[in-house]
Amino acid sequence: ITGFGTIKEWSYDFSDGMNALCQENGKLKLLGRGGSAEVYEAQTRSSQKHNFAMKVIGFRSTNVDSDFFNESVQVQKDIGVYQDYVVKIYDHVEIWVTLDENDNVVSAVKEKPEIISRTTIKLQFVLMEKISSVITRTKGGNIKMLPESLAHGDEQEILKLAYDIGLALKRAHNKNVLHR
Repeated sequence: ITGFGTIKEWSYDFSDGMNALCQENGKLKLLGRGGSAEVYEAQTRSSQKHNFAMKVIGFRSTNVDSDFFNESVQVQKDIGVYQDYVVKIYDHVEIWVTLDENDNVVSAVKEKPEIISRTTIKLQFVLMEKISSVITRTKGGNIKMLPESLAHGDEQEILKLAYDIGLALKRAHNKNVLHR
């Protein structure tokens, strides 16, 4: 990780190989943003052909307990293995990052440091399948539905999407997982 204030580059050796966040026009390629995380495009460094999504939790000082993080990622990983309509989770890692006064990275370690200063933050990364977005925004800020059949109200496409969402929720509930 370099230049934390405006993260310019990030790579990590997950169990399936070295992965790095993708850049576009000198900035990280943001795929989406949620209540507690940002999701960026990532790729395998060796081939630079296989693209992934990388969820990054902790930039907004919001992360979860380490045990809960590991357990919840494992549950989603297990569900994704058996269902085609659930995003596949490939790997995850938690890293403790210490910054200097200019927000440059001094250290990044997997083990919780004995001394945590005000410049130490916990980042949690989830490497997952990259899927096509169903909703995008035009340059003017208007929402656009993809595929077009959803935007035009194609009943069969809408019912298929609702059915797939229902199946995914059923699988999660069968594993005693409540999705918010």
